[in-house]
Amino acid sequence: MSENGAAFLSQVVEVDHIVGTGASDDTDPIIPAGALVYGVTGRVLAAIGGTAASWRLGVGGVSDDRYGSGLGVAAGSWVSGLTSRPLAYYTATPLTLTAEGGTLDGGVVRLAVHFATLQVPRA
Repeated sequence: MSENGAAFLSQVVEVDHIVGTGASDDTDPIIPAGALVYGVTGRVLAAIGGTAASWRLGVGGVSDDRYGSGLGVAAGSWVSGLTSRPLAYYTATPLTLTAEGGTLDGGVVRLAVHFATLQVPRA
């Protein structure tokens, strides 16, 4: 932090997401507006049901596998997806879980977004 309060703040936001039913499922907007994202990690807390053999994690409409693909559906499976270059998100953004080879139907996934924000100096 500078003498006038400017700072580069490294942060993590974490949620337990209850997986919905269908080919894909969005979280609430977990990536904050103004975040410079380094990556997303997660763990399946309760097995993901449905017919999918695996799933992808990304940002819908942009890159549905940005943070991982071929991810396990069993409890204890995990994801650790680095953004190839830190990526700026200017609006609050949800993550998208996409079924591979079937559909999703229930389960719980703990997701953590690793990011930085800028703090402006005081007047």
